[in-house]
Amino acid sequence: MRIRLLQQMEQFIQYLNEPAVNSQIFPHVVHGFTDTNPAIREQTVKSMLLLAPKLNETNLNQELMRHFARLQARDEQGPIRCNTTVCLGKIASYLNAGTRQRVLISAFSRATKDPFPASRSAGVLGFAATHNYYSVMEIAARILPTLCAITVDPDKSVRDQLRNWTGSKIITFNLCTG
Repeated sequence: MRIRLLQQMEQFIQYLNEPAVNSQIFPHVVHGFTDTNPAIREQTVKSMLLLAPKLNETNLNQELMRHFARLQARDEQGPIRCNTTVCLGKIASYLNAGTRQRVLISAFSRATKDPFPASRSAGVLGFAATHNYYSVMEIAARILPTLCAITVDPDKSVRDQLRNWTGSKIITFNLCTG
């Protein structure tokens, strides 16, 4: 039953107001992050794409980020770690500036070191999707060193993902600093 509701959330989310989502729905949905069934955990992560725009400051920037950090660092399922990283990149615009500053670089850097190749690619894509949130200093001191390690990744698809994105971004970076 729970998984069906999560899968069909797109059909009814527009009818739910923000107070109802925050007080009645989100507190129950977050139990899916700790469910023993990987399919429920994964669908719970995916449902955050729909719920994030309706979440209040506390639920989005504290509660959800706490669950995402735990899933990304400790979930035994590679696809769940990967989808958590992808989702974080997609909901970054809803996070407040302080949370983005505190969470994004750390989360995407962690993803680039994941044993699951798709998670490493998701880390690169996360940086790409959120590049406009970083200062030149953050790019130079924290992001580029992380991405340099990906240039020798054992998985060609991860290296290709980096190559596809960095070509245009390095040019932009040079224009910003020069």
